Order: sequence, then C-alpha cells, then structure tokens
Amino acid sequence: MEPIKDIRITEKKVDESWKEQIERDRTRLAPEPPLPAPSASNPKTSAPRSAQDNAVTSAELLNLINTLAYQALLHLGEIPEAQGVEVNLEAAREAIELLRALQLKTQGNLSQQESTILNALLPELQMKFTQHA
Repeated sequence: MEPIKDIRITEKKVDESWKEQIERDRTRLAPEPPLPAPSASNPKTSAPRSAQDNAVTSAELLNLINTLAYQALLHLGEIPEAQGVEVNLEAAREAIELLRALQLKTQGNLSQQESTILNALLPELQMKFTQHA
C-alpha cells in the first residue's frame, strides 16, 4: 500500500454575509416607539392598544398557515389539481390539529390579518373533515 503523497490543505472560507442580512432585518423590524401616555383631553390616545394591534404580520407565519391548510385540503381530497390522491383522514386530522395548536399557542400575539385567517380557516377545515369522516 502506498502512502498518500499530495495532500493539499486549502484555506477555509467563511461566508459571513448572513450577519449583515440579520442586522438589516433587525433594523427593518425594529419595534415601534412607545405610544404617548394616554390623556383625558385626547380621546384617540386614551384607549390602550391591544397586543394584537402591535403585532406585525409575518410572511413566514402566513406561509406556515397556508401550507398546513393546503396539506389538510389535499389529504381530504379537496384540491382539484391533485387528482389521484387518496383521502387520508389521519393526515388531514394532524394538519388541522397543528393549525389549532398554533392558534392556541399564539393567542394574543397574532396580527389582525393572521388572527382573521386562522379564525376563518379552522372551522372551514373542521367542517370539511367531518363531512369526510
């Protein structure tokens, strides 16, 4: 057996551009400045804002909600483009339960849009599930 002759060690390159992207995202998503103290003379500021009003709609969360809803509909056989897909009630139940858990765990921390979507979507999916069960 011959020993290995030409072993070349190359310099390790580290891509640190992700750090700059994180910093840009942090500054872009910086929290809003605090609201002025409510005063009796200004009725617009006298009512406290809810946490839901302060929440920023997250594209990632909306994408997760849409993905889970699509999976549930796919497993229920409700997606017309997916011909030939068998109905899988257990997989549909799991996707619906994940959406319900997400709704419960994020309660009070969702934006108005996220909350509206979940509140409209879950009963619809649950009704379709019971129709197929």
